[in-house]
Order: sequence, then C-alpha cells, then structure tokens
Amino acid sequence: MNFLRYDSDFMMAISRIADYVILNVLCVVFSLPLVTAGAAITAKYYVAMKLARKEEPGVWSAFWKSFRENFRQATILWLIALLLIAFLGVDWFLFWKMQLTSTASAFRIALFVLSVLVAMSICCVFPILARFHVTIPEAMRNAVLFSILHMPQMLLVILLEFLPYYIGYHYMSWFIGIWVFCTGISLYYAGGMYAKAFAKAEQKAGIQAESEAESETGKEP
Repeated sequence: MNFLRYDSDFMMAISRIADYVILNVLCVVFSLPLVTAGAAITAKYYVAMKLARKEEPGVWSAFWKSFRENFRQATILWLIALLLIAFLGVDWFLFWKMQLTSTASAFRIALFVLSVLVAMSICCVFPILARFHVTIPEAMRNAVLFSILHMPQMLLVILLEFLPYYIGYHYMSWFIGIWVFCTGISLYYAGGMYAKAFAKAEQKAGIQAESEAESETGKEP
C-alpha cells in the first residue's frame, strides 16, 4: 500500500488534481460579482503557473495574494474585454441580419479573424498580468503579440475553455462532473503552456526568475 503514502507519486498526483479543482472553484466564486472576474482569472493563472513550475504554493494564500495585488489593473482589463465582446457581439448581430452579398461576406471574414484575435488576446492578457509587472497598455500589446506568435496553442486554449460548457449543455445531468474534469485539464494545459512560453521570453530578455525576485524583494518581477 505504498501508493497511499502522502509522498507517493499517486498521492502527489491526486493532490495536484485537487489543487486545479480548487483553483477553478475559487475563480468561479470570486467571479460571482462579475466585475471581479478579471482579478479572479488573473489569480487563477498566477497559481496555475506556479504549480506548473513545481513551486508548490499554498493555493488559497497565493490566489488571494494575486487577487488583491492585481485587482485594479485586472478589473480595468476585464471591463475593456467586456466592451470589446459587446462591440463584436453587436457587429455579428448586424452582419447576421444583412443579406449575403460579396461585400458582406468579405466583412464577415474580416470580423471572424478580428473576433478570433480578440478572443485569444483576452485569454492571455490575464496570465501576462499575473506573471509580469506591466502597465495596462503593455499587457494589451503583449497579449496581441503573444496570441499571434503562439496561435496554435492559443486556439487550443480557447477550445479547452469552451469545451466543458458545450459538452455539459448536451449532458446536463453530468454537468458538474464534466465541468470539474474538463476545466482541470484546460487549466493544467494552459498553466503549463504559459509558464513555459513566459520562461523562454524571460530567458531571452534576461529577466530575473520570479522565485529569485520574490526571495529578495518579496515581489514579482
């Protein structure tokens, strides 16, 4: 029964799965006022990237630390994201009502490309804010650049984000189980992908690793 020891690989894997489930639940709970969703998403990725880097943070304490410290910037970015989503939603509604002419078709293609770029940028702007000390314009600019440079990975992130809701809609009686399983996989992949990509960017730019900076100054770089 060695696999039931607290330090066995099996129990460590169970503990890690539990961490991702707790993170997703915390994100949902702290997003309930809606306006706080940006800070909650930022905190979720802050901890997920730490887990991906094997830093073993206290999930609750690390989540609350990021939520509190990034609240203002994350909330502003979230409100900007909501405005962009509303703008694109109105555009899609208007184009849907238009007759399918060659001009309308071309505009729809352009709107589709823009919508995908905005979706990818929104998905990665909060991980960027969680990892780096950046201004709001810098976070937005870097999110667009990151999305373009890592388009296949970002498309997969978007797919994994929406997959549990699509599957859960068709199997409502299993929705909670599907949500827990699929969002855990999504967060595991996204946290690892962002951590790896950001580490490469930090190496190229000569930025000090977060764990080293925190030990010296108590803050992230």
